[in-house]
Amino acid sequence: MKKIIFTLLILFLVFISKAQELPKRMANFTIGATQHGTGDIIGVSLHLDYANYYTKRISGILEFGFSIHDGSDPLFYEFPQGNIVNSSILYTTAGIQLNLGMAYDFIRTSKHELQVRLSSLYRYQSTSLYDEVGIYYLLPQVFRFH
Repeated sequence: MKKIIFTLLILFLVFISKAQELPKRMANFTIGATQHGTGDIIGVSLHLDYANYYTKRISGILEFGFSIHDGSDPLFYEFPQGNIVNSSILYTTAGIQLNLGMAYDFIRTSKHELQVRLSSLYRYQSTSLYDEVGIYYLLPQVFRFH
């Protein structure tokens, strides 16, 4: 029952809201903070979206964007002389993507639209994240100076 009331409330708010007239062509720019993977790498994302309506309900979409995320795994050790060394492992993950497709509007009034999209996503991603980590400890005799 709570789900039904919540759904009706959302629909009511959507249909009484004021919005601009829906255009035949539309461009949208988005920038925001993002999380990558399991949410442990934070970063920024930028996207540019373009839609062109061919008929009242069918439109073509083109989306272009990129993201970059960075993080670190802290690693500190101390030399026998007392010097603390920061050997933290730093990494970056970045990607660029292109999304091409079509959209169909189930509902398209002068101020609202509800649509479904069918598209293909092309993404290139590169990362400096490691596949394997090895930490080698030097034996104490290496630190001896004569």
